[in-house]
Amino acid sequence: MNGYTNERMNLSDVNNWLIKQRMAWVGGMLMDMFEGHVWNEDGLMRTDVIKDIFAKLDSTGLLFRQMECDVVTYMGYVPYYEAHVD
Repeated sequence: MNGYTNERMNLSDVNNWLIKQRMAWVGGMLMDMFEGHVWNEDGLMRTDVIKDIFAKLDSTGLLFRQMECDVVTYMGYVPYYEAHVD
């Protein structure tokens, strides 16, 4: 493959999922920190950033894997010639 995928999740959906998991404080933190951030495009947050944040909460990675089952991940293909480092 001559590129990479740009995986994102809707930040509001992630927040709602965290509220259902009784972790509203984490969802509120994500919304406050990333609502206007460059990693958040049109309400879609990069999954690698979310995964890194969840890794600080749960070293097993189970929390993020559970969320992946319930929250839609949007994937877009980015060719190498359009790739850049954030």
